Order: sequence, then C-alpha cells, then structure tokens
Amino acid sequence: MVLHSSLMVAGVEESGRIRRGCCEGERKICFKANMEVHDLIRARLVTCSKALCYANQGMTRPKTW
Repeated sequence: MVLHSSLMVAGVEESGRIRRGCCEGERKICFKANMEVHDLIRARLVTCSKALCYANQGMTRPKTW
C-alpha cells in the first residue's frame, strides 16, 4: 500500500504547512483549510481502495458503494 502511505505523508506535510502559516486571528480559516486537505486525501484513499478491490477478484464490493 505504497500509495496510501505517500498520500498520508503528503497530507501530514500539507497540514503542517497550513498550521505553520496560521496566526491567532486566522485560526478558523486555517482549521477549515486543514479539514479540506484531509477530506481530499480521504476521498483519494477511498477511490484507490475501490480500484484495488475491483482489481482483486478475491475481494467483493461492500454494499455501501
């Protein structure tokens, strides 16, 4: 799962970058941006997981998809 770990590393780095750029008065804006980064990564991970599940015939598709 190299893709998973590289996306997580990218998310942590982006998260840290946003946090470092925060001032006290901008905390809400930074929190929102931080959440958007994590949502984007989560969406990519779900997409990758679906692709891997479909590629591997031994796994079945969960009912939630």
